[in-house]
Amino acid sequence: LRKDTLDCLPSLEFIVTSCVGIDHIDLSECRRRGISVANIGDAFSDDVADCAVGLLIDVLRKVSAAHRFVRAGSWPELEVFPLGSRFLVDGRIRGAGLDVFQNEPYVPKELFGLDNVVLSPHQAFFTPDSFKAAEDISVANLEAFFSNKPLISPIRRD
Repeated sequence: LRKDTLDCLPSLEFIVTSCVGIDHIDLSECRRRGISVANIGDAFSDDVADCAVGLLIDVLRKVSAAHRFVRAGSWPELEVFPLGSRFLVDGRIRGAGLDVFQNEPYVPKELFGLDNVVLSPHQAFFTPDSFKAAEDISVANLEAFFSNKPLISPIRRD
């Protein structure tokens, strides 16, 4: 929601976004207009943490690399299992499980061939529990706003 969109909504008093990120909202313009802004707070935190642990285990135990190795039919062809520990591109990181990328949906191509990297398409929060929590927090924020009570998960405009 940028200034040009907000210009079309002169009576707007409150924005509740159904995600954690707020990059899509012009907070300075909202502050200038006195528009309250809330997100879904920590609704996705547990599931994102679960996914992060899963990605970490995948990287450390090389589950995805082993999966690709076996599916490619490479195991019977070699006498050793060639999945030793390697660093990422520059050699300073042992491994990574990545679910968010700076320029989504584009993932840096140099990551594709690395067996010590697990790539996930920004889906760590895609669970029924997370979506229910997001819905509950969004509704609670709306109820709080229309009852002149403090928002459940306000965005600080500092």
